[in-house]
Amino acid sequence: MYMLEEIQFSLKNSLKGALSHINPAKAISELEIDIARIHISEDSHSIWQLLFHTVFWQDIFIENIKGNDPKWDDEGSWPTEEYMKKDENFEKLKKRFVDGLEALEELLERHDLQEKLPNNRNVPRIQLFTVAMTHNSYHVGQIMFLKKILKEQ
Repeated sequence: MYMLEEIQFSLKNSLKGALSHINPAKAISELEIDIARIHISEDSHSIWQLLFHTVFWQDIFIENIKGNDPKWDDEGSWPTEEYMKKDENFEKLKKRFVDGLEALEELLERHDLQEKLPNNRNVPRIQLFTVAMTHNSYHVGQIMFLKKILKEQ
């Protein structure tokens, strides 16, 4: 039992960026709309697009961890221009990201991490947690790097 508690503790801390980077919930909640739409080049993603993509997949990982079988498909994982015209959508998206982190933390406490999920390629639940965290970490890093570049311009 001790080992399981240590793993849960480590995963919870990873969700919060402990020992590796900033707290993702804090970082995302502090983003400002004025720079979120900016593209640094013609073929780059904006902060808003990266956050949308991150939340899209975070939601899928959460459903998988719960044992559900959502479609693993990148279709719809990037926002439309129409969606990004409404400022309130960005605020809702930031909240969805933070809510998703909280959901992941709750799921860590409630589910057997070693259970293999037949609907999800028969991988153990812990693997889905680590994929969710590394995906989030990768894109939050991109977002923070973009924020730094755009603030310096």
